This record gives sequence, structure tokens and C-alpha cells, in this order.
Amino acid sequence: MNAATSPASAPSPAAAAACRDLIWQSLLDTLDLLASYTMSARESAWRGDQITFGVHALQIRACTTEMICLKNEIDAPGAERGAA
Repeated sequence: MNAATSPASAPSPAAAAACRDLIWQSLLDTLDLLASYTMSARESAWRGDQITFGVHALQIRACTTEMICLKNEIDAPGAERGAA
């Protein structure tokens, strides 16, 4: 049995739950930012402010990319499922 498959290398249930909770919290934080940036983008579009809209569009893209990465972490094989 090598170190990668030994029982000592597996995370404890408490550590796995804490990791899952951090991922869900990060997802919530990212969604909060996404909502804020989306509202700001809408306001700048309403004003016709192309430069500010472009900044918010980049922020929205970054949040969307992060959200997909976090979702992939949640869906990873061996990831514990359930409510946070």
C-alpha cells in the first residue's frame, strides 16, 4: 500500500465537510459579485458609457469563469455532496 492509497492520506469527514462548505461559500461570494457587476453593467449601458460597460463586462466574465470552476470542484469525483 503506498501513501496515495493509505487510509491516513484520506481526508477526515470533518475536513471534507469544511472544504465543501468553503467551496459553497466561495460560490455565494462570487454570485454576489456577479449580481453587483451585472447591475453596474446595466446602468452603464443605460447611460451609454462604453468604457465603464467594458470594465463590467470583463468583471462579469471573470465571475462566470470562477463560478464554473467552483461548480467543477463541487462535481469532482469523490466530492462530498449535500447541503452546506
